[in-house]
Amino acid sequence: MEKRTPDDVLKEYEGSLPHATPYVAADAAVFRDGCILLIRREDNGLWAMPGGATEVGETWARSAERELYEEAGVEGAATQLLGVFDSRLWGSRAKYHIYSSVWLVEVSDDQTPVAGPETIGVGFFSEDDLPDLSPGHTRRIPAVFKLARGGLPVPYFDMTPHE
Repeated sequence: MEKRTPDDVLKEYEGSLPHATPYVAADAAVFRDGCILLIRREDNGLWAMPGGATEVGETWARSAERELYEEAGVEGAATQLLGVFDSRLWGSRAKYHIYSSVWLVEVSDDQTPVAGPETIGVGFFSEDDLPDLSPGHTRRIPAVFKLARGGLPVPYFDMTPHE
């Protein structure tokens, strides 16, 4: 199979979107000794899981791995989809609609996270000692701890409200 570049994929879809659609994004959930890896965002000084928008031509899982490397300087492999979160329901202050996936990403213990160009800090935090979290992460990170230990069904997704 021929390998296509992201530019090839963009050209394929150019002009074919009939209406506005939600953004898709991916976050990396990396755990070490029961603690989760968080990055301190440069834009608001608050903490979040490493993550960001999925690029055209990139798989959802790969975007979590790429964002982890860009924001925390470590390479990992996405091993499990923990959940898909609708930004409208989870406290995000973004001015657009986002579907955020959270992936369990395995990282070798010999890698030390470091802040990247978009981050001013990195660290591992326990569920009981979380720092000031970025909006949209204040409720999701506690849910991710539950997902990782089997306290919620995996993969999680927001149910359709029934009236």
